[in-house]
Amino acid sequence: MAKKKKPRGPKLSGSGASSGPAASAKPRKPKYAARRTGPPPVFWIVLAVIVVAAVAGIMVQSSRSKTENATVATPKHALGPNKTEIEGDASAPVLVEEYGDYQCPGCQAFFQSTDPTIKRLVAEKKIRFAFGNYAFLGEESVRAASAAVCAADAGKFWEFHDLLYSNQAGENSGFLTHDQLIRFGKDADITGAALDTFEQCVRSDRYDGFVRRQTENTSKNKGVTSTPTVFVNGEQLQDLSPAGLIAAVNAATVNVAP
Repeated sequence: MAKKKKPRGPKLSGSGASSGPAASAKPRKPKYAARRTGPPPVFWIVLAVIVVAAVAGIMVQSSRSKTENATVATPKHALGPNKTEIEGDASAPVLVEEYGDYQCPGCQAFFQSTDPTIKRLVAEKKIRFAFGNYAFLGEESVRAASAAVCAADAGKFWEFHDLLYSNQAGENSGFLTHDQLIRFGKDADITGAALDTFEQCVRSDRYDGFVRRQTENTSKNKGVTSTPTVFVNGEQLQDLSPAGLIAAVNAATVNVAP
């Protein structure tokens, strides 16, 4: 009787034991690559860029529409070059112009560092100083600038201007309300019937259109794109320190024809 042969087990390689067929089997490659079920990532990037550009375009167009459709009231007081507010003796040989925004931190820094120098040069009849609006940081900038023109109608522009820069808050923080601007008017010593007129002027945003138009024209005619931008007899000042201003004024004085 023939003996049954013992079934042979799997042949072991080396002395280590196998843990089963899966250990030695090669991974199978999928027959087909996975298919995308949606648009490629670049599609979403392009779409995002288009959406951002569209939103920016709407905002710019909205600003333009407000400027184009604004009613431009004429201030009731004398204005300087480019419809600026101006102080100083008409015979002063040098004109210093600043274009600023009342919410601009750099404008506040310029005011804090150079205002004593400007006031001294004006008192010495060396310069005339003009301030023009480039109110581009938001609706509170326009509202504050409009109120400053109202203060100028009451003969208190520079006092109001100084209060705005001395009490600056964060940009578009909600600080520059009509009520707050009227309080500044009182602090600027606008009183009596003039205060009533000032309050009506501020609450109605009477000079909103004037400020928007001045901002647009400042950009077009003076090439202003940021604040503060300062000119000394038409030349843009690069060094905004008191020493830089004095040097530029001295140089301009020398160049003025006798």
